[in-house]
Amino acid sequence: MAGSHLFRMGKVNGKNGILYALRHNKRALQAERGAGANIHACRTPLNYSLTFSDTAEQIDRRAKVLLVEAGIDKLRTNQVMAIEVIFSLPIDRHQQDTRPFFKHCFEWVQKQVAGVLISFDVHLDESAPHAHALMLPLVNGKMQGNKIMGGIGNLNRLRNLFYAEVAQNYGLSRNEIKQISGNDKIMLERKVLSQL
Repeated sequence: MAGSHLFRMGKVNGKNGILYALRHNKRALQAERGAGANIHACRTPLNYSLTFSDTAEQIDRRAKVLLVEAGIDKLRTNQVMAIEVIFSLPIDRHQQDTRPFFKHCFEWVQKQVAGVLISFDVHLDESAPHAHALMLPLVNGKMQGNKIMGGIGNLNRLRNLFYAEVAQNYGLSRNEIKQISGNDKIMLERKVLSQL
């Protein structure tokens, strides 16, 4: 059963950025579980972690201890506090055993993304099964978030590597979304407005 996968990397910034990301990943934010939310509360017990089953606060504290142990006591205000990598399966994969795929993602992110993996949480309570890997960008005693993220070239390199080493082994295809150029957007907008 073919389908496209999603691979996304992003920066977590701010003094409490890691804690907020962890609270989302551990489903500790009550506001996300209310009416109109994307999270199906009846399926939340199906979520699992491939790292610690600790609370968001415990993992955040562990990350802060790692920084102190590395001699980092003061961070810049615009410091990249963590790198979040999201792996997603197509929405039709809920009936399948997702553990082999996400275990492979877990192993891949530890091998390919520098830093300390502080959490890896799999969510089965939204429309598509997906996982959040949260990496503390601590390398050789320094926070190196911007270097780890790199530019678009590095992101494309990691996407291609992930597809070759993981995604294609599970019958997944690339999610090739073509972006519309600025000129095409203007022409499309004019066509829509003329029709209206």
